[in-house]
Amino acid sequence: FILPLVLVMYLLLTELSMQREFSQKELYGTTYLRPLRQVLEDISQSRLAAYRLALEEITPQDLVQQQARVDQSLEDVARVDQQLSRMLHTTERLQSLRASWQQLKAMQDQLHLEQHISQYNLILHQVRELYAHVGNTSNLILDPDLDTYYLMSVSLLTLPKVQDLQSQLHLLGTEMMSARTRQGSAAALAEQTEVRARLITLSGLLRDQVQ
Repeated sequence: FILPLVLVMYLLLTELSMQREFSQKELYGTTYLRPLRQVLEDISQSRLAAYRLALEEITPQDLVQQQARVDQSLEDVARVDQQLSRMLHTTERLQSLRASWQQLKAMQDQLHLEQHISQYNLILHQVRELYAHVGNTSNLILDPDLDTYYLMSVSLLTLPKVQDLQSQLHLLGTEMMSARTRQGSAAALAEQTEVRARLITLSGLLRDQVQ
């Protein structure tokens, strides 16, 4: 009688320990993603500021201030990374992201607008990859509870996509306003038509994500 009871207690305690470790990793993930989400927002805003600077809608100092916000949000992530990198294996990806950001700032005066925006897009892709990596290594994407699985799915997958689509729509809206100020030329008309088509496409993608 004693031996089966001991075995049952052992299995129960093992299961409880595994559940506790699983939940702890999820907490690590949410702690890491909180400042990383701000990085995604700040870099998107910096991309928009770079475009507006090219249109002479803002001053270089405005862009510098926005980039300083990115620097700060990356520092916030780095502080969290120091605590959680051993569990989430994130340091290498974060270092690569920060190196790309510093390289962009160092070269931005030498880049044409399209190259500048392209570099921003690559960095945003790195942020989203780090975001997905944290979701995987923290077990957030594997949440076994149905009621919280959908919440985690929205937080890890849907919200970053929605944030990115909104940022792209904002950027395209700025492009369209710029084209309208140059109405009369065939090039401006063609640009407006192209931007309008991209706006329709992005609006459809955004609607699909929020439904």
